Amino acid sequence: MRFARRDFLAAAASGLIAARLHAADGATRDTALVAPDGREIALRAAPPRQPSAGRAAIVLSHGANGTFDGLGPLVTALSHDRWVFAPLHVDSEDHALHGAVPPAEVWRTRLEDMRLTLDHAVARLGDGGPIVAAGHSYGALVAQALGGATVMGQGARDARVGAVVAISPPGPIPGFIGAEDWAKIAVPMLLTTGTADVLPMIAPTWQAHLASFEATRIARSAAWVGRDVDHYFGRMIQRLRREAPDQASQFEAAMHIVNRYIGAIAEGNGADARWLADAGPTRDFPNETHCFDWRD
Repeated sequence: MRFARRDFLAAAASGLIAARLHAADGATRDTALVAPDGREIALRAAPPRQPSAGRAAIVLSHGANGTFDGLGPLVTALSHDRWVFAPLHVDSEDHALHGAVPPAEVWRTRLEDMRLTLDHAVARLGDGGPIVAAGHSYGALVAQALGGATVMGQGARDARVGAVVAISPPGPIPGFIGAEDWAKIAVPMLLTTGTADVLPMIAPTWQAHLASFEATRIARSAAWVGRDVDHYFGRMIQRLRREAPDQASQFEAAMHIVNRYIGAIAEGNGADARWLADAGPTRDFPNETHCFDWRD
């Protein structure tokens, strides 16, 4: 799965990219992208700790109120041998505009942030390469929209996105997102949730998180449900200092599955695809996995 190369100089000349990252030591790098209206978008990028040719780049959207620090364990898990690019959205608790932007405008700016991050990621790949849109919670919905889902009746599909990883996406929200919207997802998607993943406003039961997986009919989509996993994997995503049962082993299992899914779908790794199709997640992580569904 390959996508056309976007020339870096052309993107920079358009004013969409403020800086290009050069990182070889595995440390994250912060820079800024500039929106057409001049709004500055903070961007955190993590280079692969073990670079390898042909790997995907991941554009990652945090959940509502999320922060860079709260994404730390997730970025580390995803950047073993892939670039990860994560913008800071205006609804972040660390953003100067937190609480000042109306919800509908937050959605628009989130999409704009991710499109500019995609420009940056494609430029960083240089020779072209697979792109995965990923996100947690509200950010998972953003990733699904880039993959083709409609939100509030509007489409936001970006053809550069070849796969989606949706970590605890919301369930149906009347007037905002529903089954008919998720049915428009045009690329394979991995969805993760857990049997303790209940947030009344977006998922009154943990099963509600599976609605988008049930709605899409795209082949090689998959859903993993973690045993006793809540919305934040305990203290592994965003709420790093909350009181919660330790879910580190479930998080490790989920990230192993996410990385193998990206290998199978975005990078064409046959061994990863066979492992997923043969119910590897259930077999190799029986204590952490409640169920796993792979759609041929």
